[in-house]
Amino acid sequence: MTVQIDTTAENNGLRLVNQGTHPSAPSVNHTLLYIMTGTNSGLYIQNSNGQRIGPFITGTSVIGGTQDYYKWYESGSLISVSGTTSEMTLYSGSFNGNLLGANGLMVIDSLIDLNHGVVGNAVLKLYYGSQFISSPNLGEGSVASSKPGRVSFRMGNLGNTGLQFVNLQIQLVDGTIFYFRSSTESLSVDSTVAQRLQLTVQWNTADSGLSYNQKHLNIGYYP
Repeated sequence: MTVQIDTTAENNGLRLVNQGTHPSAPSVNHTLLYIMTGTNSGLYIQNSNGQRIGPFITGTSVIGGTQDYYKWYESGSLISVSGTTSEMTLYSGSFNGNLLGANGLMVIDSLIDLNHGVVGNAVLKLYYGSQFISSPNLGEGSVASSKPGRVSFRMGNLGNTGLQFVNLQIQLVDGTIFYFRSSTESLSVDSTVAQRLQLTVQWNTADSGLSYNQKHLNIGYYP
């Protein structure tokens, strides 16, 4: 096994060479730290008795294996939409090409507060490229006018960089009642190039008693 101490000013650290098989146990009173590639990829620790602990971490940036960790992409802003029937933007940006590969997953999570002072319905839309998925109607419920909740999108490539399946889930708390809404959609967008990524909401009634309040939004992906 080769060990190299990197003493450059920009990047001090320890470099470990990837190994295809587990090495022999070290001599008495010594401990071995090494990285394996392949099926059992990850970081390992082995003592002189041959006892082995690991793997601890995976991902191409560490061991050259399959990336399976979450990567943050971008965050959205706090936005309130009320008093209009126009389709209003909650997030607008571009999702870079070649981030998902053939089987990657894009993740969007948002914390919201939905207010119904009067009767009305809101609809969410997520656009990827020129295609989109719509939510079911978010109605007024029956107990509380203010309903905190969570919106989650999951979009995965289906073994093909040009085919996606999207799932939208919305969870709302209406007093002591829990509401769950879900929808799915199949898309055919080329994910090898940058694509429009936009989230919108639209009320069916223009009233100040109706408001969609986005408290937090985060976008990430699994390569």
